[in-house]
Amino acid sequence: MLARPVTVTKDDERGLMVLRLAATDAGTELAFEVRDPRLEEACATGRVDYRGRLGEVRLRDGAGAQVPHLPGPGNGSSFGSHRFGTFGRKAVFAPITTAAATLEVRGELGDWDVPLELVPIANGAVVPATPIDAADERNGVTLRVVAIAQMEDRTVVEVRATASPSTKSIEIGEWLMSQGRDAFALIDHDGHRMEELSMRDRMQMRRSGTTVVAFPRTDSRALTLIVSAVVVQESEGTLEFELPIFAPTDLFFGPHPVTIRYASAVDALPTTPGDAARPGIDVQFGPAVWHNERRMLFPGPVLVDGVYAGHGTTGYVEPGGVRVAIPLAQPTSARKVTMHEPVVAVRGPWEVRFSAV
Repeated sequence: MLARPVTVTKDDERGLMVLRLAATDAGTELAFEVRDPRLEEACATGRVDYRGRLGEVRLRDGAGAQVPHLPGPGNGSSFGSHRFGTFGRKAVFAPITTAAATLEVRGELGDWDVPLELVPIANGAVVPATPIDAADERNGVTLRVVAIAQMEDRTVVEVRATASPSTKSIEIGEWLMSQGRDAFALIDHDGHRMEELSMRDRMQMRRSGTTVVAFPRTDSRALTLIVSAVVVQESEGTLEFELPIFAPTDLFFGPHPVTIRYASAVDALPTTPGDAARPGIDVQFGPAVWHNERRMLFPGPVLVDGVYAGHGTTGYVEPGGVRVAIPLAQPTSARKVTMHEPVVAVRGPWEVRFSAV
């Protein structure tokens, strides 16, 4: 693990801090933040998209060999209020065993080469976790507390979510854009409610089916974890409709009722700052309703006239609605849209009571 956080700065007020590195047999997890006042202002005002500004991130072991990057959960970028800088990044690499490593960053936020001193995890400031086995099942999803660790300034809980075999993937909580409504809470034996310390600590938009969450330090031994929502992608369920749609149309995405406000070819799909406008099909869903304790959030794979088509989603049509942008070179010739494997919210809350003995 990283012996201590490492900070490097440049003369123009830019800086980079490596907050943590942990290497186990499963892989090497790395998190760092960059401070750049000029680009921070441009991104905050919407003139520049923060995504991709950190560019290429590489890790070299003590012998100088490049460590392979492992895509998937644990990787991500963020922008906002952090410990050191506004630009945050997490990356996962293959396991390493050397006592030193070097972080290399190449991109618009500058070129950085940061040497890192590593120590055995057993010799570091590591607090052992106490195994827990407590669960609550609701609406086909089980939330389980599997471990707890008491640190000097916080209590850290490991949580795992499981569902039926027909569930393709699962995430705990909903969205950061829900303004904290999907945050965890911990209630002690006196009924005091403690909110999750910082959703920004995750440095990613979503929490996978196994995650850890930090709360203010508590010495209470009788605790209840509150989880308000879980998101699952179902392996079954199809929505099919003909183009165009210009008036609200009620349909079913598998068993889930949905309303399409608008669906048609457009010359310019919605874009993020810095992206070029592209033609395609704009599909606007109205706010989804709860049905059998589930609510459709957005689609999985999308096909146009039977051919797979990439797509993006935003949430800016109306509160609770979603907009699906399907880029196509010739959108006016499209006749039918088919969507599969809906991603849905499962209504909570889950209340996992456990004893931290």
